[in-house]
Amino acid sequence: MKKLTLKNIKLCSLRIPTAWVMIYNNFLELDPGDNIKIDGIYENNPWNLFTQGILQISHQNYPFIIDMGWYPEASPEGYYETVLIKDEDWDKPYRRVKTRDRQRVINVIEGWMAELASFNGVINPQ
Repeated sequence: MKKLTLKNIKLCSLRIPTAWVMIYNNFLELDPGDNIKIDGIYENNPWNLFTQGILQISHQNYPFIIDMGWYPEASPEGYYETVLIKDEDWDKPYRRVKTRDRQRVINVIEGWMAELASFNGVINPQ
């Protein structure tokens, strides 16, 4: 088992286009399957870092928010859920992706941001 300290864990690198604003980011370079202990968090348990409020990004000019978290919170059986919210309609996300793959989450977030960089009023909900 590998031991880490919280301050030595980096945030995931994201390419964020102009006009997108990071609201909060706790998206760490940790994978759900990592066998680690982390000094500086409750019981040194890495699952305590897998929360519902991991990342949120909003667009300055258009009514879009990208939100990502881990569900159920702190559960080893959980998954990342990334949603694209349009017009603050949290009850009906415009797009939703569920996965345990951190790299897929990065690809989805970057892909949505790039696609919406040239938003012209129409977007495919997929």
